[in-house]
Amino acid sequence: MKRLPRSMRLYLALCGAGILGAWAGLLLGWDSVSYLPWVSFAVALVGSYAINAAWALSFGRLKALKGIASVLLIGVVSLLINRFTGFPYGDIPHDRFELGGVSLLWPLQWLVLVGSALLVGYRMKAGWKAISVGPLLAGIIAFALQWAQSDGNALLYSGGVIVAGVVASVTAWAHARSKKTRKRSVSIGLWLIAGFCGVHGGWSDPTHISSWMLMAIAILLFIAGMPGMKKSNQETQGETKLAA
Repeated sequence: MKRLPRSMRLYLALCGAGILGAWAGLLLGWDSVSYLPWVSFAVALVGSYAINAAWALSFGRLKALKGIASVLLIGVVSLLINRFTGFPYGDIPHDRFELGGVSLLWPLQWLVLVGSALLVGYRMKAGWKAISVGPLLAGIIAFALQWAQSDGNALLYSGGVIVAGVVASVTAWAHARSKKTRKRSVSIGLWLIAGFCGVHGGWSDPTHISSWMLMAIAILLFIAGMPGMKKSNQETQGETKLAA
């Protein structure tokens, strides 16, 4: 944990607090549902900052900024298209954070989910694999999230995330193709998605199987990210000893 960027440590702490708060509300009978939009916004906001740090670890600050900006732009454009046509996501529920009927929260959540998933895909140097794996991962997670929230057609929504995710992946690939994602960045990406799933699973209806499925996904992704982080720490320590 000491090797993590400060923004990522804050993100994980916020996710942990959010999950504990949801469970405490459930046990004590609080009306915790009214706090969910604020928790989601805080997690998405800090996560957006953390994902930029994760990209910068692999591609440098300038390329990371360009890549992240392109992913966010595709998310905003696809949201606006969906607002008037219903494609590619179908029904997206309204939230408290809107401007002119357009959600301000959704693009941040999109950035955390898709931006993190692309880091995993970009670990594969082969072009088509690098471009396709990230959107597929994002689509699977989007399906679970939409199913847990019981809002709209989860299959249509996840398909929309995959379609728009491929466009975002191709666009961002121009800034990331110079080298593979570092293992540490992949681990951070997996942990970002894990925290995202954990918070939404903790705040979903506990009687619905999707809530527990999201928690299980969160645990699996966190475990999957541990070897990469551990190896990265060992490599860093080895480089320090050689330099000494």
